[in-house]
Amino acid sequence: MLNHPIRRQLLAERSLLKVVCLKGFIPLDISIASVYLKAKMSSPPTLLQLARRSLLKNEALAISALKYLPMELFPPLFKDAFTGKQTNILRAMVAAWPFPCLPVGALMKSPHLETLKAVLDGLDLLINQKDQPRSWKLKVLDLRDAQHNFWNVWAGIENGVCSPDVITETQPVVHHPIQEGKQIVTVLMNLSLKSSHLCKYLRYFYWWAKQRKDGVQVICQKLEFWDLPVYNPLELLEVFEPSSIQELEVNECWDLGTLAMIASCLGQMTNLQKLVINEICTPLKWLGNQEMKEWCFTEIISQFSQLNMLQHLYLNDVFFLNERLDQVLR
Repeated sequence: MLNHPIRRQLLAERSLLKVVCLKGFIPLDISIASVYLKAKMSSPPTLLQLARRSLLKNEALAISALKYLPMELFPPLFKDAFTGKQTNILRAMVAAWPFPCLPVGALMKSPHLETLKAVLDGLDLLINQKDQPRSWKLKVLDLRDAQHNFWNVWAGIENGVCSPDVITETQPVVHHPIQEGKQIVTVLMNLSLKSSHLCKYLRYFYWWAKQRKDGVQVICQKLEFWDLPVYNPLELLEVFEPSSIQELEVNECWDLGTLAMIASCLGQMTNLQKLVINEICTPLKWLGNQEMKEWCFTEIISQFSQLNMLQHLYLNDVFFLNERLDQVLR
């Protein structure tokens, strides 16, 4: 009975109310028993919700209270802080996150640079902490923009772990050497680069990840290029584990030279299962330069022999391969 999810939830609620009441945010004469009432859709905020709001109004109190909060209260408190863009609280909560996985990408409707900075700063606190409390358990930061049940149910109902679709998700086995004494953290992300609005977001992430390659590995299972890159694609690919990429899509606006530039990375994507190449053009200045075109062809085609896991290959308006399909499909 002591470990029953509902009982754990109620005990967690009492703990938060105790922290807030002791600091004078909520009158002590309010009955704790009111927490037991189930709120209806038309009901006003519950006492627990009011307690969280009061706690978040005092940044210093909220951060100092993290060490006393039951793990069941972290998800709703984090979500409230995320919605309010309270970056200092988010930073502290990431470091003290009591679950193996933090699916923060599901909360990001659009990239927000300051929020990303706060989350990554929290990872830095976690990585650089020499004597970490046992309650600090974060191993995976999930930046993928996907629906996630974790935020819709209380952690106590899920027995204190992320939902199975993330924790048990099959991922490529990668070897990432780290310095002795460093804790490795995995960052999961999928990228669909359809416009330049991601530029500042990606530039900061690239800078951050490149500086921490000894303590962080970045897993990108799905990567889509749509627009003409306003950055060097090779720089972006430098921070990913190449063997983690399972789907790669290169669309219109790329030319033959840009595709050839990432060809060396293509051969390292040993777990690539799906490759889509659409509308790759030949630069006008190369029309009379057969030597340059042949070099690009060789660079690209030579990598296909490394893609032993490839199951789906889609080529659309890729005219430079018209007379070389036999080499691609060997």
